[in-house]
Amino acid sequence: MQETYLDQSIVAAATIQKSFVANLSRKDRTVKQAGFVVLKYTYMPSVLVETGFLTNKKEGAYLNSKKGQDQMSTTIAKAIINYKNELGIGVEENEVFSEAKSGRCSGKDRAK
Repeated sequence: MQETYLDQSIVAAATIQKSFVANLSRKDRTVKQAGFVVLKYTYMPSVLVETGFLTNKKEGAYLNSKKGQDQMSTTIAKAIINYKNELGIGVEENEVFSEAKSGRCSGKDRAK
């Protein structure tokens, strides 16, 4: 099923990758395609984001830090907003982040 949304998934992944490079000065590891089972039966564009390598001492410390996690998650969220806006779906960035800060977008909500 993922094949149906392959082009959209590649565009979404590229948007996230470009955001990492532009906003966090991360190394451009390019977008790669692979047949991961977790993505195989999705009915929408989907990507698997690799934020870095915990085995790299410097990178691992960054990824385990609150600052690193906040920066990575914010950059991914902004990239998704940019992707949706490019599609003409129109999402307001301040709307998404104000909901997250107010707690209306908590982990408990996502589990439902």
